[in-house]
Amino acid sequence: FLGLKAQILVAVNNRYLSELSDLTWGFANVSALDMLNHLKDAYGNVTKQEIDANRNSLLNPWTPDTPFEDLWNNIRTVQEFVKNEAKRESTDTTVIRLTMIMFTKQWLFQTYCDTRRDKEEDNKTLTEFKNDF
Repeated sequence: FLGLKAQILVAVNNRYLSELSDLTWGFANVSALDMLNHLKDAYGNVTKQEIDANRNSLLNPWTPDTPFEDLWNNIRTVQEFVKNEAKRESTDTTVIRLTMIMFTKQWLFQTYCDTRRDKEEDNKTLTEFKNDF
């Protein structure tokens, strides 16, 4: 773990770890796990504004000249952020609904959106939704 500890000390400004440092021994008696836990506990809180901004990123315009995989990667990033950082899971239904709003605002896939809205397929998974394209 010494290598990981050294990497953390190089990557993270000491001001964020100074609370763990001993005046004589520095970080000698502090493990990498202790450092990571401290960083998460002290600085890992996600605000409601950050959560909202993350979810709203699903509404960013997608254009046909952008690879479709970029859209799916953004959706995955949004879900991971919410699940891992905010301790809440972004459901497929929420992600699909927000993606549909984004498509509708841009008049993209309008026929599909109209058809889907009429079917009220709330139990559709994100994988099934992606397969429709």
